[in-house]
Amino acid sequence: MNMRIDDFVAVVKSGNTGGDDGAFRVSGQLIKELKKFSAADLEGAHSNAGLEFSKHAHGLAVLLSAKAANPNCPLPQTLQQSEAFLNRCSAAATLPRTLDKHLIAVLCVHLADRLIQDKAAKHGIAFMQQAIALLAENPHQLTEVHYLLLRLCLESKNYRPALDVLETNLYDIVPGKSSFEMNALVGYYYYGSIILAAHRFFRSALQYVSIVFHIPNLVHSSSQYAVDAFKKYLLLSILARDHGVGIPRYFLRQVESQMQKFVGPYLQLQEQFSCEKYDAGAFDALVEKHAVVFAQDGNMSLIHHVVKRYKTRELLKIAKVYENLQATAVIERLGLTDLEALESQLIDLYSYSDLIGRLDESNGSVFFTKKSACAVTDGVVHEVQDSATALQSIVDILNTFEIDILSDPEYLRKTAHGGEGGSGGGGGMSRDDVLAVAEAMQLREALQASAAMQQGSANGGGATRGMSSRSGRRTMD
Repeated sequence: MNMRIDDFVAVVKSGNTGGDDGAFRVSGQLIKELKKFSAADLEGAHSNAGLEFSKHAHGLAVLLSAKAANPNCPLPQTLQQSEAFLNRCSAAATLPRTLDKHLIAVLCVHLADRLIQDKAAKHGIAFMQQAIALLAENPHQLTEVHYLLLRLCLESKNYRPALDVLETNLYDIVPGKSSFEMNALVGYYYYGSIILAAHRFFRSALQYVSIVFHIPNLVHSSSQYAVDAFKKYLLLSILARDHGVGIPRYFLRQVESQMQKFVGPYLQLQEQFSCEKYDAGAFDALVEKHAVVFAQDGNMSLIHHVVKRYKTRELLKIAKVYENLQATAVIERLGLTDLEALESQLIDLYSYSDLIGRLDESNGSVFFTKKSACAVTDGVVHEVQDSATALQSIVDILNTFEIDILSDPEYLRKTAHGGEGGSGGGGGMSRDDVLAVAEAMQLREALQASAAMQQGSANGGGATRGMSSRSGRRTMD
């Protein structure tokens, strides 16, 4: 077994790898074999075989890939060695002749798989970001590592790096001497759609997942991607409302002939959603019937949004007919459980329509108005802001007044003795002075509350129940 590693080291050192693409044949043929060796053998070949970065970078990349793929090799050590290798690549003016960018991506693939397997995905995010910076010639190039970064972000639930990548306009692919893995292209749009959907950017998620179906050889090279992507496509088509994105006809024929049994529950759900007659009981029963399938597919979050959208659509019909209704009647009509569920639907109504629903718990009524009817003119905004500024000035004066009083030694002495007057003509504060200060403090608190309320109104706030304002770098779909 040691001879096999020795043979590999000898081939790498001899440079007899068959030209520029020889290193890729070494990669393809030997990583699977090398990962079967013991951790000690692989570490010995990496550290003690005399492989130099400038001459044998391709061999080092293969060994590191094998170590990452071998579960017996310590992950922290392998990650540290991979980071050192990547740092050498970044510091070099140009990559060594036999070290193609694809070979670096292969190392990233094995390392990402190992990180996910060992539940240490968060520790590989910075590595993948550095690899992308190394492989991409400009920020707008898609590399074979982009989808790995998205995978690690999903596994670790650290979405910020992924969202930063997804907000970058990518319109080019990094060229390589060997190849560009099709799965890297499919995976980028597939995982990207999942992350966007998790943040409720449903239209953007639909656009991403639809691109998957336009990638050549998808069905043959990534059939599971195709099935899972189509399931998400059906759900996102519902959530994106009238912003549907078409998919190729040949893929639809593929669905009809081969994928029907895999996507049947999703097609039933879409058909039930499309029915003109509203039936919350039947819809909930259908979801409950296939809940196990939806959970196994990792789509329960999207299913939850679909159920909510189904009921919001009916609420929108009600709101267009009635200006107000009893909350109990709305709850019964939508098939909800309580007032909390109704409030959630009112927030959804606000997010996805031009109507606002307000719940008045004092009389148990729901009032519907158009957003345009609640618009605040610029003049009113300026007037409220001026009033808030004036009130804040008074508050600041009272704050200063309070500080001066509370820091006065005579006041402290009197309060320490129960508020009794001092002897010897020391002056100080009388009982009336103390009462005046108390009244001033109450006035200050009232002015602070008033200023806060007016400032909130000026900013378009309004804490009316049943409404919610949300910020985000993308527009809520």
